[in-house]
Amino acid sequence: MLTVENVEVHRSGGADESGWQMVAAGPFEFDLLKLNGIEEILGQAELGVGRYQQIRLDVVKGRVTILNGNRPIGVPSDKLRIVDGFEVVEGQTTIVTLDFDAQRSIVFIPMRGPTLRPVVKLLVRSGGQSLGDANEVATLGSDGTSTATERPTETPRVARPGLELVRVGVPTNDNLQFMSFWTALGAGYFEDEGLDIQVVVPPSPMATPNLLLQGRVDVAVLPPPMFLPRIQLEESIVIFGNFLQNDQINLIVSLGIMAERGITADMTVEEKLRAISGIKVGVAHGPPTRLRVLLNSVGMDADSDIEIVVMSPEDENPAFGAGEVDALYAHTPYLERALLRQGAVMLINQSAGEVPELGGDRQSHALVTTRDFADSDRDVLVKFIRAIARGQELARTDVDATMEALLNAGIPDLDRELVEAIVAIYTNAIPESPAVSVTGVERSAELFPAHLAPPDLSGIDLSLYLDTSVWEEAR
Repeated sequence: MLTVENVEVHRSGGADESGWQMVAAGPFEFDLLKLNGIEEILGQAELGVGRYQQIRLDVVKGRVTILNGNRPIGVPSDKLRIVDGFEVVEGQTTIVTLDFDAQRSIVFIPMRGPTLRPVVKLLVRSGGQSLGDANEVATLGSDGTSTATERPTETPRVARPGLELVRVGVPTNDNLQFMSFWTALGAGYFEDEGLDIQVVVPPSPMATPNLLLQGRVDVAVLPPPMFLPRIQLEESIVIFGNFLQNDQINLIVSLGIMAERGITADMTVEEKLRAISGIKVGVAHGPPTRLRVLLNSVGMDADSDIEIVVMSPEDENPAFGAGEVDALYAHTPYLERALLRQGAVMLINQSAGEVPELGGDRQSHALVTTRDFADSDRDVLVKFIRAIARGQELARTDVDATMEALLNAGIPDLDRELVEAIVAIYTNAIPESPAVSVTGVERSAELFPAHLAPPDLSGIDLSLYLDTSVWEEAR
């Protein structure tokens, strides 16, 4: 038997404590063994539309029957917290089930006796669906850690009246390199085409292609490290749209280096790069490939003319702020943070096309679907790419309207000042159209991340994995 109370959920973007909302106060007592395969309602509440990423409840007490006698269960922590969560969609009922594994939740500890080590699955479904149709989005293990499962973190739903539902898988829900998509979404361009977009985010970014191939999304936003290996495996995917024509990574330096080396804004790219010879450049594990191309474009050798300091992206801003590196070769959000909050200066603006070797016809952050969906729902893809093209046009021509669209797109925890900074940079990287090409795929393969084994595309007809006619039909 287990007694719990104060079942609460935490909304994404809410403050640490004020973001918690009560669903059911309790107390509630239930027999875990008797509930095997049976649901018992703890409570219900009307919650605001949005994402809820944590659930917690107080475990008051427990007892277990051993040899016809009841013994109390030790409860090491009075709080049970499950990370990852569910989406509340306007006009729909969301059912969240805490599925306790009774047999694994009680352990016997010498000198302490039976102790609660809850093993709980978080199951989420829409009203009208059976428990068997629920998505398992997280599991709280016996070690007390909560981990997301390889399932989408969005509650399945039906389309809004008059619209056709399109499930779109994105690696993360806050990456502004996907600006073309977010702008089209926030500006209402998909709705104008009669499409209702459901954004589906996997627990792990690299699981995004799996969502597509397993039929759990209709379209996926995939960078080259995700779509190129699938082409190598000759899987049934089709690329039909492109987000960027120029690189999203830029080279920024400290004010001190600018002054010390006498670097000015009117210098050529070559003059600037030669002026930074010998400095330490912080870079994540993948982009050194492009950093080498950058320096090689002016006849320099990145491995000897500068010191490449490889680090995790999360360490870039702390390292730059502490003076451990003199420059960063970075993308959003680390790029704009350094520019606005750490006194960095743009040295080489690859997003603006300053380095032809890293710009132009490149397939970066592609829109991908399956062959089956492309054959059966071609009209949806045409509408989808037309909305993307409008988003790209808006991003290229109206920074203020793009800002408002991004703020309306449901991206969590946006900082307006930082968003304004990165929009001003990335609008220059947006192509004139979302058209795709074999050359673009080939160039992306040439710039494959340094820390990953490049895919072998020899002998593969890349044109079989592109559908250039979707955009041609949408124009």
